[in-house]
Amino acid sequence: ETSCAPRPLHATRPHTAPPAIAGVLGAISMTGGFVATYPLSTLQTRAMLGEPLVVESCAWLYRGVGVAAVAVYSSGAVFWTMHAFFSARMAESFDSDSDYWHGAETFVATAAAGVANVLVTNPLWIAVTRLQGGLSALPAVADRRSRPCWPCAGVIPNLILILFPALRQTIY
Repeated sequence: ETSCAPRPLHATRPHTAPPAIAGVLGAISMTGGFVATYPLSTLQTRAMLGEPLVVESCAWLYRGVGVAAVAVYSSGAVFWTMHAFFSARMAESFDSDSDYWHGAETFVATAAAGVANVLVTNPLWIAVTRLQGGLSALPAVADRRSRPCWPCAGVIPNLILILFPALRQTIY
């Protein structure tokens, strides 16, 4: 006999991939999308620096794309691996048949993955931004000596900005 009763909400919860698979797949998808839109990111960075947006050549638009691809792949791998890891731990910590805590689980897993991502990949993003701005990937030796924490530039604002994807994932 077939029942017309609605399925409980927890029966529709998505299953997550193992952390390593989630990390690789997330990294690949993020890298493909970012490389395709990289020229727009370069133009945005140049506009923020107040530079004229004259396209000198196609190569100019892709300056630093190799480092950017490594940064995006690393970010995707770190974020999605940690997200799957934290999601699995959260699901183990709470009653998996209850959806009462699902929003909180999603928020915590996404925020924790975002924190890990920012702390691990920030130096790569500094190099990408410097290359897009027409500078060398690393600051000059004298600058590195006078500012030994240069790899941490922007960490605090980026840690605050992880609230946006955490809230978006929770609402979704």
